Amino acid sequence: MRRIIMECNENLIQYLSWWFIIGGVAYLLRQTRTHTPYGRYVSSDGTPGWTCPAKLAWFLQELPSFLVPVFLLLTTVPKPGLGKEMLVWTFCLHYFQRTFIYSLLTRGRPSPCYIVFSAVVFCSVNGFLQGHYMLHCATYSDEWPSDIRLGTGLLMFFVGMAINIHSDHILRNLRKSGEVVYKIPKGGMFEYVSGANFFGEILEWCGYAVATWSLPTFSFALFTLCSIGPRAYHHHRRTSGQNVGVRNSAPLSSQQSIFPCRRDKMCALEVLYGVIIGLEDVHPEEAAIVVGRYEKCFTRLPHAHLLSYLGRSDSSPL
Repeated sequence: MRRIIMECNENLIQYLSWWFIIGGVAYLLRQTRTHTPYGRYVSSDGTPGWTCPAKLAWFLQELPSFLVPVFLLLTTVPKPGLGKEMLVWTFCLHYFQRTFIYSLLTRGRPSPCYIVFSAVVFCSVNGFLQGHYMLHCATYSDEWPSDIRLGTGLLMFFVGMAINIHSDHILRNLRKSGEVVYKIPKGGMFEYVSGANFFGEILEWCGYAVATWSLPTFSFALFTLCSIGPRAYHHHRRTSGQNVGVRNSAPLSSQQSIFPCRRDKMCALEVLYGVIIGLEDVHPEEAAIVVGRYEKCFTRLPHAHLLSYLGRSDSSPL
């Protein structure tokens, strides 16, 4: 098959990358007010409109992120450079697993069709952005294969992928067929974070961004953090409430949402994350304990929002 010579469109790469960054931040702010209605957050007291079965939804929405880069790999002439095709195949590996394995195994709830359509559009654009940049735009020196960023990034990617796959396996096997009771996952990274599957995927794409060291991959990693990070946080708050039998309660526990910490310590990032983005279900008591424990860390940081949240008006160091 004759391959097409495709020139790098640098302007398009820049526009799409910044669109991901701005869109990710906007999506983060939106999720401080409402949950994205898929999975456990699909309304049970009303209809979300037309829905798509979970297996089909995941297959359709993940497929473009696999097909588009593979199509570019097979039909275009890549720009000379060491390891670039390998990095594209690394990207495709994640989406092969999500498209052809995860989608067949998932037992999730139906997804609203508009959510599936939005995901298809995003994955199509992202598949083109990552594939086109790596094959036709990226330039690496001859020393790049021995660069610590490449090795560290790939290690992060594959560790994150392993965590993601293992956590999904735990979630699938929580309940027997026909069971509807809520169960809290245990084992693996769930011993440290309640959103272990989300943590694994965030680690994956942060690792891929480090390995490729480019704006498009960093923008995608940021979008991933902004989109599923709050979801992991909401899962954690809901799990905490279920754990004590009181809805919306938030007891202090050794398990965090997406920031792993020592099990006998409370994670400052966890509470600050909720306070900074304005989530209403972060308890002032939690914030106060964290501030006391990490007092020296906060004395040099802007903390007006935190003081306001704790009901303090003074501007002296905490």
